[in-house]
Amino acid sequence: MNAGYLDRKIVIEQQSTTRDDFGGENITWSTYKTIWAGIAYKRTTEKTESEQTVASRVVEFTIRALDAPLVDESMRISYDSQIFEIEGVLKHGRNDKTILITKVKI
Repeated sequence: MNAGYLDRKIVIEQQSTTRDDFGGENITWSTYKTIWAGIAYKRTTEKTESEQTVASRVVEFTIRALDAPLVDESMRISYDSQIFEIEGVLKHGRNDKTILITKVKI
């Protein structure tokens, strides 16, 4: 893989849930890994939710393959002051890179 392509620093975050004194759940996100990635903006879609039009964009992040534990769909990516929900994780080639398929609301 061409290292020059991995020119964007992203933060992969993982979710943790705690209970408060009243039994409610508090969801927090913490940094799992800060890593260099390549980014490819794919397509933009629109749909109607609760009588409002919501636009979102599919974005692919390419990273070097990570050792275990792996990135999965329960995590998210923080990049350029936006949050990208991970929808798919694809291994590519001979396990030298991983493609993270994400969606972000725009």
